[in-house]
Amino acid sequence: IGEIRDRSYANFLCARVARLGLHEHVQFLHGLSNEARNKELRGADVYVQPSHEEGFCLAFIEAAALVPRLVGTDTGAIRSISAADGAARVVPVRAPRELAAAVLALLRAASVSGSMQQRAIRLRKTFAWSHYLDAHEALYADLLRQRALSLAM
Repeated sequence: IGEIRDRSYANFLCARVARLGLHEHVQFLHGLSNEARNKELRGADVYVQPSHEEGFCLAFIEAAALVPRLVGTDTGAIRSISAADGAARVVPVRAPRELAAAVLALLRAASVSGSMQQRAIRLRKTFAWSHYLDAHEALYADLLRQRALSLAM
């Protein structure tokens, strides 16, 4: 789900899915409204974010609220979002075998009752806007203190 940034890579992935006979199990969806995206995510068994680079990765945290199993590459905040989550796995970037193994392991594992609610509570607590703003205010206050100390010397 998302935008196509590299048409040749998208074509490679589509050809790979077809070659593996997975076309009935894998969908590539782009240009969806938020409502349509969320509907698709709610129906997914596993969300995979095979990024090569990320900033925070809003797509991953949005999926975490809707999809029971998550697999992402170790980039951006994906590791932090997945921390202490038994239904999430983080694999190295550009490690397709490990990515596939993580997906299979999660699909084979029994789901834990209440895990989505626990995840939502943890993510709300850890990544709340108030925490984000508090952390930035503390950073700026510390920088101002350091500047004042260096000017006083």
